Amino acid sequence: MLEEDLITAVEGIKAGKPCDREISGINVHRCLEEVTSCDPRGRFFAEIKEVRQGLNKQGCLVLDQVKNRQDSTEPSFRFISLDKFSRIVSALDRALSRVVITYANTDAAMKELCQDHVIHSGLLIRALLGETEAIRFLYPAHVVAIPNNPELNDAIVSKTRKTYEEGLLGQVCAPQYGLHEDKLTMGLEKAVSIQRKLMPLLPLEVHHLADAIEGRIRLQKIIQEQRASRGTITPQQALSLSVAMSAQLTKQKQISARLKADFGIEQSKMFYLDDSLIEKIKLLFGSEFEFLRPLLRDYIERRKSDHLSETKQA
Repeated sequence: MLEEDLITAVEGIKAGKPCDREISGINVHRCLEEVTSCDPRGRFFAEIKEVRQGLNKQGCLVLDQVKNRQDSTEPSFRFISLDKFSRIVSALDRALSRVVITYANTDAAMKELCQDHVIHSGLLIRALLGETEAIRFLYPAHVVAIPNNPELNDAIVSKTRKTYEEGLLGQVCAPQYGLHEDKLTMGLEKAVSIQRKLMPLLPLEVHHLADAIEGRIRLQKIIQEQRASRGTITPQQALSLSVAMSAQLTKQKQISARLKADFGIEQSKMFYLDDSLIEKIKLLFGSEFEFLRPLLRDYIERRKSDHLSETKQA
């Protein structure tokens, strides 16, 4: 009887009929919805023969959308490979970083508050995304904050957050990118909402890799600044910087090897930006994300230039 009742309930769901049937005190439809976080309808019970066998080139199972289903008007679920997922998060991060730095350099009241201090985008990103574990890991306070000035740091974050919540961030920054302020404001709202959800979903190893890369870049900048200013640097300091650079590079290679072993992806495919990525983001999240193109244009052009140079050398 239990089997017959379950079959009857499933067949009703497959046929698109409302199912409030309870079996042994369990509402089948509600139970499936809670377990899977989606509404179980016809495609939920698709037979194996209706699923294209095997994995695609990115190592992800691809489900064919079954035609003539009652729920065919809904977009079917798709898996996304880790490298593309990482690139999407990177694109949103760089776009938001560009906006908040533009705000800090453009808004008169903000410039007065910053008092000629060099502002790290990571400090301002905290105003948009909050103090999540991923944000604290990628933008540690000892790196992004103004040293020995916690009150000023708090004031800068508070003002940036207030400007965003009042919908004025787009108004300040839109002219800098040739965008209409309403489109930028709407795009920022969606980008912040989505980024808050996406960042915790990335495997921790990806955050570790990003941290290792950022750490190596920070050390490179310190060395370049020392050379450019011809500042006095002792042999011991030079040795310490060299050792730290070597450690970050080793860490980066180790994490890349683990990611390749676990997910079959290369580091070179995880963070670069191009026009096709923006189209992918628009397809996934909406046409409002066209605002990313002018914000990321410098990154995309640099990618094209680097690729062209590599092609010529080859």
